[in-house]
Amino acid sequence: MTTERNIPNGENGSENSRKLKKVPKFDNQGVPKFTKPDIYSQEKIMTLSNDGFLKRLPISVYRFQHHRGKGIIGILTRETDTMKLLCIADPFETLLLFTANGKVFSLRWHKIPFEASTEAKGMAITDLLRIAEGDKITALAAVPDLEQSYAQLMYDSPVVIGFNILDNNVKKEYFLLMATEKGEIKKTSLKLFGSIRSSGIIAMDIEKGDKLVAAGVTADSDDDIILVTEQGQSIRFAVKSLRNSSRTSGGVRAIRLNEGDKLVSMSVVTRETHLLVVTVNGYVKLTAIEHYNRQSRGGVGTRALKVSDKSGKVAAARLVNKDQYLMLVSKFGVVISTRIKEVIGRTAQGVLMMRIEEGDQVTAVASWD
Repeated sequence: MTTERNIPNGENGSENSRKLKKVPKFDNQGVPKFTKPDIYSQEKIMTLSNDGFLKRLPISVYRFQHHRGKGIIGILTRETDTMKLLCIADPFETLLLFTANGKVFSLRWHKIPFEASTEAKGMAITDLLRIAEGDKITALAAVPDLEQSYAQLMYDSPVVIGFNILDNNVKKEYFLLMATEKGEIKKTSLKLFGSIRSSGIIAMDIEKGDKLVAAGVTADSDDDIILVTEQGQSIRFAVKSLRNSSRTSGGVRAIRLNEGDKLVSMSVVTRETHLLVVTVNGYVKLTAIEHYNRQSRGGVGTRALKVSDKSGKVAAARLVNKDQYLMLVSKFGVVISTRIKEVIGRTAQGVLMMRIEEGDQVTAVASWD
């Protein structure tokens, strides 16, 4: 049995009070049941600024452009604030938000303040989550509602978990992966994160001087993971090489970093995808994942991108397919979005996608179908 509801003007880009597709019944806490096939779903963009202001916007507010452009002022921040994180997901997913010190918080997507205009500042994340003073959100992962039932992750139709499509027609146990700036990684059963307090829980024991920078979800199967550093190094190895750790434990070495280098990203490898590497100066490089061979965990890896003064250091990396759309956001809130197939190139340092003004740099990247 289903119910109907109206969405305020702007949330779906249509007329006010327009009747939408049917959605499942809401539970006693007003939470929709995620897995029904007729659920209303429209992808939204969630942004988080460096000062901790959170908001979500419809993708439709951004027009698509050709690469090598300057972009548009698409995400307005306060004068002293800058853009930090960007996430695209379905409205009825749960966000896992990880702090630099290794804590994790959960936030249902529909509870993030919705803004129909890019000019809105959003809400302070401290009004939604009890984050300790001095700690900051540094990584995100999107999963189906964790408070529904863990069994949904094991038996329902394919779902988007940690930005990767996973086939769960066969019973699997899912694991949360976390990586730090100094190249450590940890694997823990996702079941341990099914109930998270408003004050958060410990997800990883972080060593002094290190911080958590990436997180995602995978099945303990034949999956690989690939990590990319600020200086353009990468390493790909099997998930099975990681032992299943307790929730409060620390990590093990994932990659041996060169002096001055830092880990910036981690992705779960899926077939027929490409590794997209983005630099702070707006250059992007797209390489088929087959060109990255599986190695032993803890090595120095191979070069994914040749870093130069022209390209700048690596800002982010992620796995994509060529038919998806890509969005880059700078720290001053400038946005450019285009089809990934438009930025394919063969140069070692990538091709220019976004012209960066003096003092600005790319800080966040997202892709979607």
